[in-house]
Amino acid sequence: INLSNSIATSLAMGITKDCDVDINLNGGTLTLDNKLILASGKKITSSGAVGTLNLNNETLVLGSVAAGWTDEFNIQNNGTIELVGSTTLKNVWTIGGEVSLSGNGNIFDITHAAAKIVIDSGATLILNDVLLKGVQNLKLVFQDATSKLKLVNAKLAMTGNFNQTTGELISVSESKIFMTTSMHAWI
Repeated sequence: INLSNSIATSLAMGITKDCDVDINLNGGTLTLDNKLILASGKKITSSGAVGTLNLNNETLVLGSVAAGWTDEFNIQNNGTIELVGSTTLKNVWTIGGEVSLSGNGNIFDITHAAAKIVIDSGATLILNDVLLKGVQNLKLVFQDATSKLKLVNAKLAMTGNFNQTTGELISVSESKIFMTTSMHAWI
């Protein structure tokens, strides 16, 4: 599925079976009308432009993608991103609203040089049953004092120095923060 090359283009998805094709937003918006399950090897791209994933209080299930997630996305309007396997981020995801990353015990890897998660003003990212690997300065960004990261049975694997000077870090359940190298952390 290819949207025309425009930020004004949008696609509403309400299919009831697994999506077995790639979706190229070309800078447009994908709005979920119900749970969307991407088949293994299939992904959403945006051809180098910033795409928008409007979760619309629904769930987006990411199938296994060997190449990782390489495009930049704004992820907004509440909902859940569910992992069925370990996943690598290779660009920027900006979180708006309340978004849950449900890992099912898998790894969400942000060690790639271009990978970054930005928690926007007033937004909450909930990490649920996931290991976030590669946390360090400029990889996990709290936009301002109203940005929140909530850990629910989650783990943060820090791979470099990390300074959190704004926003909130909330730990619920049995969550852990651990360092994989010798470094300093100010939280």
